[in-house]
Amino acid sequence: EWIQTITDIYEVQRMLETVTQNEVKLNEEIEIFMNKRDQIDTQLEMIEDLPLQLGPIHRDSKSLSDKISQTCKLAEAVSKKVRDLDRTRERLNTTLSKVQDVIDVKNCIKGVSEAMAKEDYETAAAHIHRYRSIDKSVLEAKASEELRNYENQLKDIVHNRFEDALKRDDQNDIMRFCELYSPLGLKEEGLKNYSNYLSKLITTEAETILSIISSN
Repeated sequence: EWIQTITDIYEVQRMLETVTQNEVKLNEEIEIFMNKRDQIDTQLEMIEDLPLQLGPIHRDSKSLSDKISQTCKLAEAVSKKVRDLDRTRERLNTTLSKVQDVIDVKNCIKGVSEAMAKEDYETAAAHIHRYRSIDKSVLEAKASEELRNYENQLKDIVHNRFEDALKRDDQNDIMRFCELYSPLGLKEEGLKNYSNYLSKLITTEAETILSIISSN
């Protein structure tokens, strides 16, 4: 209605130009939109195709996930079996060790008895050394007492024979019985006795040399 009130031609022309400009601008915007629409349509088509393209990937990833899960379960099962086998092996080794200890106890009793009867003190000391390393829980009271008696007897023999060798100055027997202290659990005592012997030997040699020098 307000257009009908306009009487100035110039005003009409001005308004027409404005409308024309707005129309041009709108057409330009429409053209831009249409150009973008092609791009949008292309992108929409790509998006619509994505499920088809991602389908195999999704299936493959799910399959891979299932395989990984199965592998983890298998690894855990294998690991459990390995742990069970380790425990079983440890129990078997412990049992075998105890069985071997029981056998060795019998061998020690017989061996040390026969060796001492022959005055084979080296062999007797080796049996006592083995007895000392055996798990005491497998020892029967009678066997333990018997072996302790043999051990004490052998210690007395070694000590007495060593003292006798010192008196006779028998170097071979001194060395022989010194070496028997260690397997009987008397290593420190054996070293001390031998050190004292060497000290006296050196002192005697030094006195002999000084005496020879003095006489000359």
